[in-house]
Amino acid sequence: RWPDTHVVLLSCDPGADAPVYPGICLQQSLRRRPAHALLQVGRALVFGGPGRDLELQTIAGADTLLDLSGDGFTETFAWKCPASHAVPLILARLLGVPCVMMGQTIGPFRRARSFYRWLFSGVDAILCRDEESIRALADLGVGPDPATGRPAIQLTADVAFLLEGATAQDLAQS
Repeated sequence: RWPDTHVVLLSCDPGADAPVYPGICLQQSLRRRPAHALLQVGRALVFGGPGRDLELQTIAGADTLLDLSGDGFTETFAWKCPASHAVPLILARLLGVPCVMMGQTIGPFRRARSFYRWLFSGVDAILCRDEESIRALADLGVGPDPATGRPAIQLTADVAFLLEGATAQDLAQS
């Protein structure tokens, strides 16, 4: 629809993603490395810009960050999952880049509720793939701010609905 659009995929595994996304520019993301992610957040906080970090440069130069990073943004699977998913959202917020979370299942959250309220309230739109996620956001007190209208929260289709199912044999080989 927009032939002049330049898409960059921040990927934790560009080698695996390259054949899946031919023709898409891939940028290595180190968000799953806690020390590196913390350094990036610190750099964005202290310096307000990306410096020489290519991942930060990519985010800072974006018109919008579309976050597809998680099929489940939850504490259920320990701290690394939500920490990893939070990094791009935090960086976009600190760098002043509009952000949309797409096709997410969100919650439940039992710890760090104030942090999640701050995080989700700072994005521009959250497209949830189930009603439970919308309830989890409401439980956190996250809803559109009357002054800004952010975040817009909507129920949407799962972005993976057109994927072909994998067999047990396919999964064993990957």
